[in-house]
Amino acid sequence: MKVVIKTMKSFEIFDLDDVLFIQAKGSYSLIKKINGDVIKVSKNMLALTSLFKNYDRLRKCHRSYFANTGHISAILFLSVRKYRIVFNNKEMIPISLNYKKNFMSFLEEKYLQAEQD
Repeated sequence: MKVVIKTMKSFEIFDLDDVLFIQAKGSYSLIKKINGDVIKVSKNMLALTSLFKNYDRLRKCHRSYFANTGHISAILFLSVRKYRIVFNNKEMIPISLNYKKNFMSFLEEKYLQAEQD
């Protein structure tokens, strides 16, 4: 699914499949792509969610992060209260306790069901 996002200097056109994660940084957001590029957008996370509301792979895993579930290679359980998403390129982002249950349920439903089909 292609999107067009206005950045500080240009309009960026890219496929959401190329997004690794989105990170909130106050009044702006960082979009990290699988090729390593980072796009700085002058929109907060709430404003960005309308762009990908029909793209079910981008899931909120933390109040400051959305993760593209299509690029996850592992979920690390570091301690009772500390979890990390590991992407195919070995980058990691946190999963907060507030979002863990819904995020893990989505992964189990989406990917375990796909294996059984």
